[in-house]
Amino acid sequence: MKTKYLLLYILSLSILVGVHVGCSNNRYSSYDDLVGRTKIAFVSDRDGNDEIYVMNTDGSNQTNLTNSPKMDWYPDWSPDGKRIIFGSYTHRSDPNDEDDEDIYVMKADGTEVKRLTDTPSGWSDFAAWSPDGTKIAFCSNRDGTQDIYIMNADGSGITRVTNDPEPDYYPDWSPDGTRIVYLSVDPGDNCEIYIIDVNGTNKTNLTNNPDIDGYPSWSPDGTKIAFNHEFFRGDKAVCNIWVMDTDGTNLVQLTKQSTIHEPIGGGVPRWSPDGTKIVFQAGEKKGNGIYTMNADGTNRVYLTDGPGHDWYAAWSPFLNEDK
Repeated sequence: MKTKYLLLYILSLSILVGVHVGCSNNRYSSYDDLVGRTKIAFVSDRDGNDEIYVMNTDGSNQTNLTNSPKMDWYPDWSPDGKRIIFGSYTHRSDPNDEDDEDIYVMKADGTEVKRLTDTPSGWSDFAAWSPDGTKIAFCSNRDGTQDIYIMNADGSGITRVTNDPEPDYYPDWSPDGTRIVYLSVDPGDNCEIYIIDVNGTNKTNLTNNPDIDGYPSWSPDGTKIAFNHEFFRGDKAVCNIWVMDTDGTNLVQLTKQSTIHEPIGGGVPRWSPDGTKIVFQAGEKKGNGIYTMNADGTNRVYLTDGPGHDWYAAWSPFLNEDK
């Protein structure tokens, strides 16, 4: 199994959800604003392969946007909410080639799909839009190892940010657009959370422990990073979500899975635009499903009670001012 998919498997074995309050200066702040002015994109295999879906924040109007015979996943919204970037195997000619993957963009209604990267010697995926909408951070093995890159929003001007001998994954931008948080695999195959300036300087290890830390997500106010912390008991994973300051201090455990026998699993936290809620995936019921939760961990709401697995959810920004 190739490194990218082995890491995905490890990080998805058994993960719990957690949230932390983030304050925001966004003038949309009420519950009605969040429900009426935002949507959630996610991945589902309910139609036979992974597709990008979108739904209302209460789980209604779940709509397949991609309708592709090949896998599409890991969506992220543009800051204006008009477009979605995602990884896709749409162009793959060899069904057994796991490296033939690139980044695409489409309008938020699924139309006007455009390919942004062309990686003939590898793959590009796990894209994240910069806060000002002009740049996209992503992961690729185009130069041999899996590193973090930045490109313009139209796919031009690709620049390498990290240059590590071991793989780097899952970039997320600081709200001011000056830094990127990401997962890096160390030589012992342990996963840690790092921060780096967008020009590739000031790389800092935030977690530095013997367990697996992944899927970092920067809070909207820029003060916290939520992430999955996972360890193994034998071949079974126990995972919880923690939050820390952006310098790696003040770690707080938000979820409390203490044994491998507890039925709930989940993770991949992504903040709501006002920082009051988080959307995540969990395995309480059949397969993975998408949930939301208040920032204090209360009011867990199950949104996708359908067939198959639902995962990799992303909360949109506030979409309009007229509703």
